[in-house]
Amino acid sequence: MFRIRTIIIACMLMISAIWVYSETPKEVKQEERKGVLLTTAKAELRPVERSLLFVGELQAEAEADVKAEVKGKVLEIYKNLGEAVKKGELIARLDSEEYKISHEQATQAIEEARSKYQLARLNRDRADGLFKKGLISERESDEARESLNGLEATVKERHAVLKMATKRLRDTDIVAPFSGVIKERFVNVGDYVDDKSAVASVVAMSPLKLKASIPERAAGGVRKGMKVFVKIEAYPGKVFEGSVVRVSPSLDPKTRTLPIEAVFSNNDGILKPGFFAKGKVVTKGDDKGIFVTESSLISFAGVKKVFVIENGIASERVVKVGERVDDELEITDGVREGEVIATSALNKLSTGVKVEVKR
Repeated sequence: MFRIRTIIIACMLMISAIWVYSETPKEVKQEERKGVLLTTAKAELRPVERSLLFVGELQAEAEADVKAEVKGKVLEIYKNLGEAVKKGELIARLDSEEYKISHEQATQAIEEARSKYQLARLNRDRADGLFKKGLISERESDEARESLNGLEATVKERHAVLKMATKRLRDTDIVAPFSGVIKERFVNVGDYVDDKSAVASVVAMSPLKLKASIPERAAGGVRKGMKVFVKIEAYPGKVFEGSVVRVSPSLDPKTRTLPIEAVFSNNDGILKPGFFAKGKVVTKGDDKGIFVTESSLISFAGVKKVFVIENGIASERVVKVGERVDDELEITDGVREGEVIATSALNKLSTGVKVEVKR
């Protein structure tokens, strides 16, 4: 029984071998005679936008902790978290009674000093006249002049005291240093604050800046005024436009990259400081390049190649790839404009293989 089974299996293997031997060569010969059937497309010269890709984080152009300049009890708070504030607008107010009294005292003191100064000036003028007529001694004339000089110094001193009292009274009103939004509030009504205590944090929302780093090899192509386009994960499909406003004069020695800064107007306020952004700097918006369809490229071990079809024969070309536009890739080296490129059956091609183009 075992011998019969063995004979049957052997016969089946022989039949399969005969079939493969008889049929495959016919297919191969037929393909060799007609050529590999495939589709093609021409390499075309098209407009292309040159750009440099980067990633970065949006930051506020201005952000500050607003601090009390004088000490006192918080009487009122006018702005809270997330509320907009204009430059000079009230954020909070401290108890000003003590500073009002000091201001009144300083005002009264300088008025008295000025009154005495005016009287001393009249005395000096009178003494000068009497001295010229020989009615008083030189010593008496000098005393009148010295008295005037002393009172003049007193007026200046009292004026400085009044100026400081005026500032301290004004500083009980805590105002925004620039227009923005309240990022954080640190005090409540009734709290006692010392001078230099933080009352609130203000962040400017427009414009926002983005810091990025450009590779050394591309540093020479970046200039102020170039357009910048970024995408934000929070707003899929939306592109935000800005411009380069600052370019570092030197490379970062650690990363060998060129720091740049771009700004975005953000007038509608939808962008937020801290957003992670992916973007590009447009270095040339009106260039041209040779493009082929992405399906015509083969990539292996980092080497990219296409097959150029000429007179029904395939020819392998190693190429360099540049920009991507939709489903097409720019070929910066290896293909000329107008050459016919294979777009299918690439796994059957090699240099010298005959091809037949589908009509």
